Amino acid sequence: MEESSLEVVAYELHSATLQQAVDIYAATWGRDRADCELFFTRYATHPEFRGYVAFVGDRAVGMGFGHRGFTGNWWYDWVVGELGEDERLLDAWILVELAVLPEYRGTGVGSRLHDALLESTGCRRALLSTETNNARARRMYENRGWTYLHHGLLFAGVESPFVVMVKDLV
Repeated sequence: MEESSLEVVAYELHSATLQQAVDIYAATWGRDRADCELFFTRYATHPEFRGYVAFVGDRAVGMGFGHRGFTGNWWYDWVVGELGEDERLLDAWILVELAVLPEYRGTGVGSRLHDALLESTGCRRALLSTETNNARARRMYENRGWTYLHHGLLFAGVESPFVVMVKDLV
């Protein structure tokens, strides 16, 4: 795939592109579309929300979103509760989701989405979590300068452990 054929487009709460992001997420993770739509619309109201969809031609092939960390957000509160008052958790933008359709993985789509999402966040650092067994995602994040805060955090109601990663942005 040529770099020039890849376009990254922002979306917000009521845009048609948000619906394409939901479709990609539901297809990638095998989740119920209606549940995914509720998840996306809730997050699109968070502080400093930023979402993007990657297109190859007219086809939506990847998506990502995140927001500024804040007390009252379940993920942020859980991580702070597990890691304590670590200053690396302060003034952070959280990369919540990044998904690329299987046939487009390894083509640079995830990297382009990643970079677009982290551009100009206004925060000193970024945070994310991904399953410990997701070697492809971990490798991409490591190659883009992310480091580990925790190697096996268990979120409530989830059996698989997650790594928590941080990246300095300034």
